[in-house]
Amino acid sequence: MNTLFIAVNATADRNVQVLDVDFNSFDPTNGVMFSVVLKNPSGATLDRILVPLLGDRWQNWPAATNSEDDLNYIKETVLTTLELTERIIIAPVAPPTPPPVEYPVAPPPEPYIEPPVEPPIEATVEPPV
Repeated sequence: MNTLFIAVNATADRNVQVLDVDFNSFDPTNGVMFSVVLKNPSGATLDRILVPLLGDRWQNWPAATNSEDDLNYIKETVLTTLELTERIIIAPVAPPTPPPVEYPVAPPPEPYIEPPVEPPIEATVEPPV
């Protein structure tokens, strides 16, 4: 079993934020023991305890069709034994994307046409009479 991390709600007497649950020992007749590390919001270890899955809970373990069902049963057992509740982490929702701003498009510039060149005016000077 890989480490099972459970986010929990802190209580008035315990500032616990996360439980790290690992397999500790197994006895086919008596059940399973799990090693649980209790951590505070900054990640520091507050305590390490053993949580048993014995007796009726061991005998009545439902036949799971997948490993997720087993992990949920272990999680429920640990939370019940420690009298804690799971903290549901909700991912933040991104704000809606505003529609793109449409800028007015300027018409293309008129093509430049050179004005016609007129021939120069020739001045004639007549001699005085």
